[in-house]
Formats: sequence, C-alpha cells, structure tokens
Amino acid sequence: ATKARILTMPAEEIISLSSYQELDSGEVAAVVSSYLPAFGALFHGIDLRSRDKRFLANSLSGSYVMISGGNAVEIEAVTKLAILGGASRVFILNSSSTGSKLTKMNSGRVVVLDGPPEDCHSRLHQTMDVIVD
Repeated sequence: ATKARILTMPAEEIISLSSYQELDSGEVAAVVSSYLPAFGALFHGIDLRSRDKRFLANSLSGSYVMISGGNAVEIEAVTKLAILGGASRVFILNSSSTGSKLTKMNSGRVVVLDGPPEDCHSRLHQTMDVIVD
C-alpha cells in the first residue's frame, strides 16, 4: 500500500525539473548513485546534538572539509555538496584532473593537496571539521 504524505516548503527551495526532462532512467540512476552516498558521507556525523539543523542549506557554514579518498565522481559530488552547504574550504588529497576542475569552478574554496597524505597533513594550518574518505 502506498502511503501519501504532504510536504510544505518555501517556493524558493523548490527546484524545477523541467530542464531535466531529457534524462533517461540510466542517467537519473547515475546521478542518484553518485550524490546519495556523497550526501550520506558528508552529513552523517555532523553535530548529532542538533539533528534538526544537520540538513539545512547552511549546515556546513564556515566548516573545513577534507576529502581523502574516492573516485572522481564521488569527489566531485562531495565537493559540490560541501560548497552548497556553506563550507569555507574543501581540501582534496591527491586528485589530479577532478581537483583542478573543481578548483577553477569554486574560486579558492577548493584546495588540491598533492603528494603523500602525511606531507599534506603537515601543510594544513586548519583543523578539519569533516573528513570524508
């Protein structure tokens, strides 16, 4: 049996899917399979004392996020979600083309750290609020 629920939300938070009508089911599945795990990895452990604030648009406001693993698609998804969530900086360990592309798109908020992880950690001068591996 299907359970129906009513959701009330501000109009400015609704995203029109009219431009996405050309996506086939495989493309939709690819987007969901990339962004859903990224969302879970990014927001799962954030300040569990205030669960009601965990998924707000600015829930990562001022945070430093480090991505230390994942394939190119996962790295891109986590980075975009972190920026949308208000992260001050996103640090990506050892990512070549993906990191370079994201650095150009996000005007200084994405920093790619090349080299062995132990060398990268010693160059950081911030404490990470969220680490995704």
